[in-house]
Amino acid sequence: MGVIMVVGGQYGGEGKGKVTSYLSITDKPAIVARNGGTNSGHTVCYQGKKYALRMVPSGMVYERAKLLLGAGALVDPEVLIREVKDLRVGHRLGVDYEAGVITPLHKEKELKNNHLRQKVGSTCSGTGVAESDRVLRTLRLAKQLNELKPFLTDVVCEINEAADNGSIVLIEGTQGLGLSLYHGSYPYVTSYDTSASSIAGHLGLGPKKIDEVIVVVRTFPIRTSA
Repeated sequence: MGVIMVVGGQYGGEGKGKVTSYLSITDKPAIVARNGGTNSGHTVCYQGKKYALRMVPSGMVYERAKLLLGAGALVDPEVLIREVKDLRVGHRLGVDYEAGVITPLHKEKELKNNHLRQKVGSTCSGTGVAESDRVLRTLRLAKQLNELKPFLTDVVCEINEAADNGSIVLIEGTQGLGLSLYHGSYPYVTSYDTSASSIAGHLGLGPKKIDEVIVVVRTFPIRTSA
């Protein structure tokens, strides 16, 4: 088994969350990890309950899995802490010290940006502006926020140790290849690369450590917001 990655092959909405949650139950991974921001969410149905997730990995349905957000994640503290409280997964959640932080100002700027909101079709979650700040080296990181202190961990170390020990690591991709900043239908794309190689890199995993990539597609593709 080893390290398994689930990615979208189209424009998001392919059902990655459902596949990830199913694999979590059947394969029983030690770790389920993801990147991305709050501009993409997954819906999971389990034991008669429906969960709408925006930050917590879909593998949360397997109660023994550690849930990790990598350095490539953009964390909205308000969204994350609310989800953690509702799902009661705080004791299993880890956020990389180097993960970025989305602030109310990021969301406000996106709402005022007509190019992003009207032409590109941004979700106005602040993800794009936060990514821009990261490139400019002005973005605040998770290690600088007291609210996130209880969850901080070295995700790179945790994932690589698990992989080296032969444990199953399940990686949950975000959106789809068609929305990749570099490989998608630019400019109608998201603000980061959604390819398998980039997802691995943002988690600190070398390409040779990925044992299997599962590409999820729909018979009739749809396009989600960026």
